[in-house]
Amino acid sequence: MKICIIGTGKVGSALAILMASKGYQIEGTEINDTLREALNRKDPPYEEADLKEFWKIYGHNVEVFKEVRSAYTYIILVQTPSQPNGSFSMKYILKACEGISNAMPKDGFVNIIISSTINPGDIDFKIKPFFMKRLGTFKDWGLSYCPCLIAQGSIIKDFKNPPIIIIGSTNEESQKRTAKTFLSLVDNVPSVRYLSPINAEIAKLAINFFITMKISYLNTLTELCEKFHGGNIDEVTDTLKEDPRIGGKKLFKGGLGFGGPCFPRDTDAFIIWAENQKGQAWLSEATKRVNKRQMTRVAQMILELSHNGEKIGILGLTYKPGTYLCDESQAIVIANLLVQNGKEVHVYDPSGMTESKRTLDEKAIYHSTGQELVDQCDVILIAVDWEEFKNINYKKKKVIDVWRILEKKKNKNYIGLGMKNL
Repeated sequence: MKICIIGTGKVGSALAILMASKGYQIEGTEINDTLREALNRKDPPYEEADLKEFWKIYGHNVEVFKEVRSAYTYIILVQTPSQPNGSFSMKYILKACEGISNAMPKDGFVNIIISSTINPGDIDFKIKPFFMKRLGTFKDWGLSYCPCLIAQGSIIKDFKNPPIIIIGSTNEESQKRTAKTFLSLVDNVPSVRYLSPINAEIAKLAINFFITMKISYLNTLTELCEKFHGGNIDEVTDTLKEDPRIGGKKLFKGGLGFGGPCFPRDTDAFIIWAENQKGQAWLSEATKRVNKRQMTRVAQMILELSHNGEKIGILGLTYKPGTYLCDESQAIVIANLLVQNGKEVHVYDPSGMTESKRTLDEKAIYHSTGQELVDQCDVILIAVDWEEFKNINYKKKKVIDVWRILEKKKNKNYIGLGMKNL
């Protein structure tokens, strides 16, 4: 079966090659010449678990073109950049829709799946009217919204093991075909939720907002635990995990706030959507304020702990371990705040050194290893819980450990976020 995937960036190329591994014949559409040529060489230019290996093995089932090709199943995974007000731009989605309307076959049912993140109401008020004007009634085509619930660093794994598949369709035939397509990729038995398009769009944003709200809530608890002798955020969260009403075993750790290419912009989009509906977004706004506070309060902790002339070392620059991405990285914001306060800041990250240069202050000093950084600095911030940071010799230097990865090795110079020693 042939499927056309429009937009073969990091997520699109991962979905394309996973589908190819399941026997689908994939025709991609990519307007970026450099990326298109790299994929046709079977050499995706992304650092992502299993991606390069899958392309070497299954790349013969994928061909990427500049124009949209004829197919009976389309999946749109183009960018939806955030606009100045926080909502998602539909520019590239509508351009993809135009390509589909020109290329789709004139006989047989055509299923069009939107997997890019979009605003609530975009299917009903923008995408559906576009196709209705171009194609007429729903007799031979249908629309579904099936958002990607994946994380950077584990995209292929997450497509294969989704906790839930959300499908918001304009008709029953599109719903049935979309479910069959995405269920053919999974190794687990996910819950499948069949919704209206608007409820599917709301659900996607609501899931990410709920996660960010949990993160900010736990970070509020983290700060409160520091106020009391013997306070320990990990003991508190380990207890919360035992109550299934709260979220079970997959509760997050208290530490720095959320970053990355999805959570911050989904939170902004949720706020602007709520405001446009004349609703309240107080929880969303409070979540953002708490998230921002984590950066300023940790930077202030370092300023208070360090003396004049002492060098500050920051271990970790990516927004989380297991990725090279530094989008909305709290570690980088902290580093920049310290530089602005006149501190000499040294940095190291296992994967994000090149990517961090887009937003990190040029005065920051890079190191080739974590141990080299520790040897040359006086105060160390462990900002990202990369596994290799556990094996560094910190030589009893002053350490602020955001994620408490060294908690069992602590000494009098150790500060674990969310802890107050007796």
